[in-house]
Amino acid sequence: MNILKSIYKSKSLYAMLGISMAYFLFKSFQYLIIGSYVPILFIAFMVILIYWSFTVTRTTHYRILKFWAILVIFWAIARFGVWLMFKIDVTLTESHIREQFGIVPHVVSILMLCIGIGILRQIKKPAGNNV
Repeated sequence: MNILKSIYKSKSLYAMLGISMAYFLFKSFQYLIIGSYVPILFIAFMVILIYWSFTVTRTTHYRILKFWAILVIFWAIARFGVWLMFKIDVTLTESHIREQFGIVPHVVSILMLCIGIGILRQIKKPAGNNV
C-alpha cells in the first residue's frame, strides 16, 4: 500500500489520526520531563505499529486504526468518569488534580472523543472511499 496515496485518498481520516497522535506525543513528552517514560514508549509503539500497518493488508491497517480510535475514545470517557467522580466527592482539595479537570482539558477530551468517533466512522465507509 502506497503511504502517500493512501493519505491523499482519505485526508480527513489521517488528519484526525495525526492530530490525536500529535496530542498524545506532546503529552508523553510532558510526562517524560517529569520522569515517567511509559507514555513515550506506548506512543512510540503505536506510531511504529501504525507505520507498519501501511505495509500490510488494508484489513490489518483498518484494524490497527480502529484499535487506536477505541483507545482514544476510552481515554476521553475515562477522563469524563474521573471528572464526575471528583464532582461527586467534593472533599478533594488537591489543586493540581482539580486543574486537570478544568475547561481546557474538557474541551480537549471532547475533541479527542469526536476524533475517535470520527476515525471509526471513516473506517466504516465503503473501501473505495478510504485507503
